[in-house]
Amino acid sequence: MIITSHGTDGACAAAMVLQKNPKLQIVITSARRMDMALEEIIGYEKVPEIIHICGVGIFENLKSVIRALGELKRKKRSVFWYCGRTYLDEYADSLRKVCKPIFQEYRSNTELIFNHLKLPTNPTTDLLRILAEQYVDSSMKRSDEEQIWHDLIEAGAHRYFKYEDRNSYVHVIRKVAGLVPFTEADREEVESYRKYGKSGVPLGNSKAMKQLRSLIKRLGPLEEPVLVLGPTGSGKEIAARLLHEVGKREGLFVSVNCAILSTNADLAHDRLFGHIAGAYTGATESRAGAFETADGGTLFLDEVAELPLPVQTQLLRVLEEGTITPLGTMKSHTVHVRIIAATNQDVPSMIRDGRFRMDLYHRLNVLTLRAPSLMERRDDMKTIARSVMYDLKKKGHPLDLSPADWKAINNHSWPGNIREFINILKRAAYMKMPVREVLNEEIEHSSGDPHHRLPKEILRDYKIFRPESINEALPEEEIRKSYMRHVLKLFDGNITRTADALKVSKNTLKKWLSD
Repeated sequence: MIITSHGTDGACAAAMVLQKNPKLQIVITSARRMDMALEEIIGYEKVPEIIHICGVGIFENLKSVIRALGELKRKKRSVFWYCGRTYLDEYADSLRKVCKPIFQEYRSNTELIFNHLKLPTNPTTDLLRILAEQYVDSSMKRSDEEQIWHDLIEAGAHRYFKYEDRNSYVHVIRKVAGLVPFTEADREEVESYRKYGKSGVPLGNSKAMKQLRSLIKRLGPLEEPVLVLGPTGSGKEIAARLLHEVGKREGLFVSVNCAILSTNADLAHDRLFGHIAGAYTGATESRAGAFETADGGTLFLDEVAELPLPVQTQLLRVLEEGTITPLGTMKSHTVHVRIIAATNQDVPSMIRDGRFRMDLYHRLNVLTLRAPSLMERRDDMKTIARSVMYDLKKKGHPLDLSPADWKAINNHSWPGNIREFINILKRAAYMKMPVREVLNEEIEHSSGDPHHRLPKEILRDYKIFRPESINEALPEEEIRKSYMRHVLKLFDGNITRTADALKVSKNTLKKWLSD
């Protein structure tokens, strides 16, 4: 058996062992989960006689690793632990009592295994050694062939991180070992990796996140709509992007925040379905809507429950007929778009209140995906923190978390979920403050801020003037129109008094409101 980790050196090290023993089973783990991997192997009905551990590290679990290795030794199993990069040297004496640590300094773990197993020099072993060395020394240049193999390995690793797809990564290791041929499907996988890269990796190894990744892998290739449920800040858009990515649709992923369209059905229609030149005053040229832009791809409707009822009717028609009708014309044309919708609202209650169409709900809710709250996966918080801290350190903003910080983190309810958690960590690093102090400030600010308790309708109107992303930015005329309609309501629909308050003529006010 081979135990290895993610990353090019881990994959190439395992592939190097396969040069000697091509039929060995491969297990993928990490430094944090090394003890659990060994315990799982001990529970096998038939425990392997020989185990090769290829450079996997140890992270805060030395005692449990030693205990598991001791159990394997009592079962008279031989464990060879290879490390050619010095990071395990401090554990060598402890490990020597329960396994056979082969710790020698080489350019990579792969190079160490090549020399220890006395393997012959050939095109495959040469490729494995150079790929591993390039992984360790990022300044080295890659040839086109080397880049393809590197990207294929990274693609396999990312399929595991994103979709809990262990088999894909193991299959890639066998390919780079020369045991399975490189195919056109592999070239397509490389192109997909280059297109999407490391974007949107859902962090965490909790049961909830493993289930989410597995479900994304299963639902992604399907054509049916998906309704993504979950609280604010739980990562619904990341899930939607991964569904698009694993589906390998040729078109774009287009995201629309329906919350900013909730008060203006005309604007919502324009944003979703587009318009032709002359459709309204100021429409000097035709503009494609989100559906047309996403043709052949995926349209993500975030906060879909906020859409005005007239637009819900139009959306239902698109879902049923696959056609859209831009503003200013009666001509419809076909679009091929996969719909992914998301909401944190209680849609059944909205249906009972007459605020959401039941038929649209059932049309969107063919497949359901639920993004768990941070409180449902507290075990992931250290993994999330490590990832964020690693990125911050690379940017020159190191962050340390003390026991007191973790106590504050564990005592907080995190209503903003993973988004709030990441923002607090970043703020602490940038401000050079302890996380517990930043968190206390946030709690005091939230409890004392009158806006924090405002109804969502007022908060939504506030965001018209203070957009939080480029997708929420509105044309000036729409902001003006929204403001005038609000003032008109204050004067109970009285045009004369509203015009006086706005210092414009009644005709100008009527024109602006009707455009």
